[in-house]
Amino acid sequence: MPTTVLQVPGCLSFFRVLLLAFIFGAAAAEGTPTDKVLQRPDGSSIYWTIDRQSGGAKQGILIIAQGSGCLAATENPNIKNAKRLLPTFAVLTVEKYGVDPHAKPGDPFEGCSARFYAHHTVSQRVDDYQRVLDELKRESW
Repeated sequence: MPTTVLQVPGCLSFFRVLLLAFIFGAAAAEGTPTDKVLQRPDGSSIYWTIDRQSGGAKQGILIIAQGSGCLAATENPNIKNAKRLLPTFAVLTVEKYGVDPHAKPGDPFEGCSARFYAHHTVSQRVDDYQRVLDELKRESW
């Protein structure tokens, strides 16, 4: 498995998976984004989406960690543009803590939920991505 590693203490494994494509997968229909949910230890939900742009027994995964604010990744036009970079890869996005699936706040920087402001941290993002990746490792593709 090829890797490009960014040396960030405490975040190494997160950035390692962010900067490369892995050959493992998640069950989802080819070409159709599928919304999924996992639970955090505190009982809150991790909302994530996998989009298998093309099929295959094995498929790489492009992991996209969208930028600032609380606009849902599913609503971010930049995600659609990024998908075009690797059209044969599945695309994984994980919503930030406190961001509901398909959320389109009127002001995605000042109009976020109290949960977002209380829990949205880099370390929380790392934990969320790691949980999702652990789930994906169980899939056959």
